[in-house]
Amino acid sequence: MKIKKMISLLLISSLSLHIALLSAQSVKEYMVDSEAALIRLSQTMNNSARNRSIITINTSTSLSELTLSTDTLKLWIEQNPNDLFAKMYYGYGLLFLSSHYQKNKNYMRAAELSKQGFFYIDEAAEQKPDAWRLRYLRARMDSFVPTDEGRCVIALNDLKTLNGTQHLPNDLKGIIAYLYINALIHCQQSDQAKKIETQLGELPGHGNLFAQLNHVVPFLTEEEISNILQFALEGK
Repeated sequence: MKIKKMISLLLISSLSLHIALLSAQSVKEYMVDSEAALIRLSQTMNNSARNRSIITINTSTSLSELTLSTDTLKLWIEQNPNDLFAKMYYGYGLLFLSSHYQKNKNYMRAAELSKQGFFYIDEAAEQKPDAWRLRYLRARMDSFVPTDEGRCVIALNDLKTLNGTQHLPNDLKGIIAYLYINALIHCQQSDQAKKIETQLGELPGHGNLFAQLNHVVPFLTEEEISNILQFALEGK
């Protein structure tokens, strides 16, 4: 049951599933803006197999597309083991694949992919601990993992580090606070989470938008695209 619970939560991480969950007009507008930003980015970036795979993992819930993209990144990181963003998104892809196998009741395969996914996410984040974007990407996943997996502890540590980062973009503060709230809840620190929730609507970077969400995994934001994904696609 522990494995089923963890992977069931990962199922909601597939980005396109949130469209049916979010109905506020401001949320719809931000999703349209984000999709437009993704299109612009894909048109300006180097159209390599690596970059296409990373974008697909960020946007697709198709089993075939996710499988192709993760297979492509697996080969890439075997040849480029220091490409930590490729490694991070490979881990993401494995977790999204895990949710497909969970849905089809192939629990053993789902558990295997889940374990591998977190291994690559942790390896990418810990190989370069001063790279705040990698910490952010790990926290974005870990903030929504069930309490009994203990990933919320890792998320809180990453988010604490992020809040102390000197060059953290101001327009990411809203979503970072939202991640913090969810990690605190999974770590059974609801009182602290409520304190942050009262301030969320006043924060920049769509803080007012996240105040409307009921702890669902948010669609990729325009701020994340410009501050995180673009940087990853540039291969820095």
